[in-house]
Parts: sequence; C-alpha cells; structure tokens
Amino acid sequence: MSGDTVNTSVVGSYTVNYDVTDLAGNSADRLSRIVTVVAPSSGGSSPSGGSPSSTASSNAGLKSLTLSAGEEGMLKLKPEFRTDVFTYEADTNAAQIVVGTATDHGAAKTTYRLNGQIAAAGTKADLIVGKNELIIQVQAEDGTTRTYTVNINRSSQAEVPAYSDTARHWAARQIEQASRLGIVSGYADGSFAPNKSVSRAEFLVMLMNALQPQTNGIELEFADAGSIGAWARSAVAQALQAGIVTGYGDGTFRPHAEITRSEMAVMIARTLGLSAKGNASDTGFADDRDIPAWAKEAIAELKQLGVVNGKGANSFDSAGLSTRAEAVTVVLNMLEQLNK
Repeated sequence: MSGDTVNTSVVGSYTVNYDVTDLAGNSADRLSRIVTVVAPSSGGSSPSGGSPSSTASSNAGLKSLTLSAGEEGMLKLKPEFRTDVFTYEADTNAAQIVVGTATDHGAAKTTYRLNGQIAAAGTKADLIVGKNELIIQVQAEDGTTRTYTVNINRSSQAEVPAYSDTARHWAARQIEQASRLGIVSGYADGSFAPNKSVSRAEFLVMLMNALQPQTNGIELEFADAGSIGAWARSAVAQALQAGIVTGYGDGTFRPHAEITRSEMAVMIARTLGLSAKGNASDTGFADDRDIPAWAKEAIAELKQLGVVNGKGANSFDSAGLSTRAEAVTVVLNMLEQLNK
C-alpha cells in the first residue's frame, strides 16, 4: 500500500492508494480512496465512546432556612435569612423546634447539630432554657462545606395567669394561648375583661406583639400624636410603616377611639396581604347591606379563610365594637393563616 497517510487529528482530505500483490507475484489493479477528516462536534462523545465527564458542584449554600415552634409558628430569624449570611439569632418560649432547610444544589447534603447533638430535619428537637446553638453544615457534591449557625434563646416559660373572669368564657382557650404567646396581658386586679371594647391603639399593640416586626416604624406626624401613649407609640409606628393602618382625613389618629369590627377586619386583611379594596359585592353575611363598601372585600376574604366569623343569625355587626376576646381570637386566626 502506498500514498498519503491519514492524520486523524488534522482536518483535511487524504488520498490512499492500495497496491496488492499475491504470493506468486501477481499484481492487482491499483485502488484509490479519499478519506476526509472533519472537526469533532462540540457535544460529541469522548474518544472512548463514553459520556463527557462532568465537574462535581461546589455549591454548599442554603436557599431557605426555617424554624417552627408549635403554637408560636415560624420563629423570626435576625437578620432575615440570606444564603450569604451565616449567623442568626432567634427567640422563643417553646420547648421544641422543627428545623427546615433547602439547599441551593440538589446534590448537597445537610447535617444538623443542636447543642452538640445530631438532630434530624423535620422532627422536633428539644431546647434548653437559655442559649441553644444550632449548627447546620452543608456539604457540596465535591466535598466543599459551609456552616450556618443559629443562636436560639429560649426564655423560661412564664406561668400563664388564671384570670378571674375567663374560666367559662367562650374564648377562654384563645385568651390563655394569646397570654402565653405574649400577645395580651390582664389587669392588675387579676381580670382580663374579655367583653371590654378595644381602642385602636390597644388593638395595634396586640397585633404587633403577635407579628414581632424587626423595624422601629416611622415617625408619627398625626395632629394628635401627643395623645398616643408611650406604651403604644412603637406599635402604631410599626403598623403605619407596614401600611396596616392609616389616620383620618383631618390628620388625626384617634388612638383612644374604640375599634369597630369593620376597622379590625381591614387591618387584619392588610396584614395578610389581601386586597381589602372594597370591591366585593356580597360578603355572605345576613347583614351584608349594612357593611360599608370600604370594608366589604376584606370581610368577605377573611370570612372565606375562617379568620372572622359572624354573630347570631349569621350577622357580622360591622359597626359593632370589637371586644378584647374577639380581637384575641381574630389575631390568633390571622397567625394561623400566616404560618400555613
């Protein structure tokens, strides 16, 4: 055989000539062949015929981190979670927490240690009173590790007071739960006054105690800002910043004005991020025509979610004043929705 040799690593056309002679010296006619070498495709197979090799991921980040604590719901992390922030604080009264995480990369593995003991994701882990250290280690596909730390402070469980006037009240259980969560408290004489009406300032204190926002709020510029007690100023400022509450057309806030059931419903709807624009045509309550247009959609949506309920004969009593027991119940129902 004579002619060009074929270099398979160089693109081009090659002519190959074949001269064949048998053992007796007889020659066959010359054969010529053209061989073309082309560039390999970018997604082609490897020389051995296997799949192209891939590089193991070094992504050891978390994309979410949650701590839930029974009746308290989701604990607030300080600061708010970000994948590039590795140390957090959280406070709770709960005796147990459930840790939930999701990794940035599907092949990464996560391990948990609470106070030095291995804990399993999705199961209840016991907290001691005082400081608890939760260590979350994420191991990437290539072995890279990243560690997140949450310092959880469990306060000693305060004894829930036995109020003198709630034992047989329809909202006794809700009042006890709200007291345990620090949402409300009773009076110096040992009473709770469940049927007492609630002022606008008092309701916002309940609401902010439940939400525990990590902001200071905005400056209060109401014409009657001086009449907002020191005990309520922070809650009003936080609610104002969050868009939960507004003042009146005359520039006042009226902190001591008793809050109506319609006003309470609109504030709760705003907290839940519902529309509350007043576009609903029918709330489903028997006294629907008595409900002001500005509150209809909020009440309709909250009724559908089970956050608010009517009174006797399926009436909502929109102009009626909210009692402390009703306010506590609605706030707890709101927390349940937020924690879903």
